[in-house]
Amino acid sequence: MWENPTTDPDRRRPAWAAGVVLAAGASRRMGGYPKATVRIGAEAGVARIARLAVEAELDPVIVVVGPHADATRAHLRGVPVSVLDNPRWADGRTGTLQVALETLDPAQSVVVWPADHPFVESATVIDLGRRSAKDAMAVWVIPTYRGRSGHPVILRPPVLAMVRQMGRGEPLRNLIAHFGPQVGHLAVEDPGVVANVDSWAEYDRHLALWSSRQGERWTGA
Repeated sequence: MWENPTTDPDRRRPAWAAGVVLAAGASRRMGGYPKATVRIGAEAGVARIARLAVEAELDPVIVVVGPHADATRAHLRGVPVSVLDNPRWADGRTGTLQVALETLDPAQSVVVWPADHPFVESATVIDLGRRSAKDAMAVWVIPTYRGRSGHPVILRPPVLAMVRQMGRGEPLRNLIAHFGPQVGHLAVEDPGVVANVDSWAEYDRHLALWSSRQGERWTGA
């Protein structure tokens, strides 16, 4: 994302954030088919997210899995990420994030990227990082597309400290009011941030839009 001042590996600047991919859902609205594995072009959605996270210089990149762990892992072979199991995946997304946070430095910021948002473009992640770097006050950075909030988001240590104390089933959005003006919003020209793959109909619709932007046609999962 940003050039390192030296090629000496011992003097490179640290990663600007870790990446956590939330892929522990049951995918009930898709009939139990693991939504993390739907095809986005030539790769599974979770593989695309992981690849873009690595390319954006997030380190480490952690994928947290649940009931579809084996299928998800199969699509991550060869991708330099860590995969963690969440045995209590049914408790909710906050609990899934907490599994990853247990392994991370409390001083590290985190890009939280749900697996049901696989259409986000790489430039959006980079823009979020730049916005976060320029705004010391913003402890929570949210991308928006045409006024709608989306994912992934950047959470800084003050937010993550509270996330670690939340109930596993409590939505993260419950914290937004607490941070008030410290929540930053970045308008992006990327419909992928609000393209939630929550059903087969939504997947088909978003895939068609993404394919048209790419100038390509793909057959789907």
